[in-house]
Amino acid sequence: MSAFTNKLTLDRRSILRILLGIYLFPFSLVCFSLSVPPADLPLCGLLFLLAVAGFIVARREGRAWQILWIAALLFALLSGVLQVVARNRIAHQLSAHAAVRNNFVKATPVFAILFCLGQRPGAPYDNR
Repeated sequence: MSAFTNKLTLDRRSILRILLGIYLFPFSLVCFSLSVPPADLPLCGLLFLLAVAGFIVARREGRAWQILWIAALLFALLSGVLQVVARNRIAHQLSAHAAVRNNFVKATPVFAILFCLGQRPGAPYDNR
């Protein structure tokens, strides 16, 4: 009967274990997802918030917990920065590709002659 009357107690280590379990799910999504980079940015923000909460709770706990949450913070920051950098690179590549494609599609007589001769548009004979 006493087993049913015991109250559920949450100490700091239990909270740290729960936070670690919650942290590992978005961590695995970020590591193993195949999405285009800016799509994982909200998950990186969630990882950062969970790591901050874990670090705050682990301040008075053992050194291993503190190192774990510092590593989690660093991973969240690094992955967020990499998401932003990748988003900028993809946007730059798309705009450069669109500019090349727009220049390639110009239907001018000089373009037709160069295309038939096998020269690449954008060479010195480009008609702009």
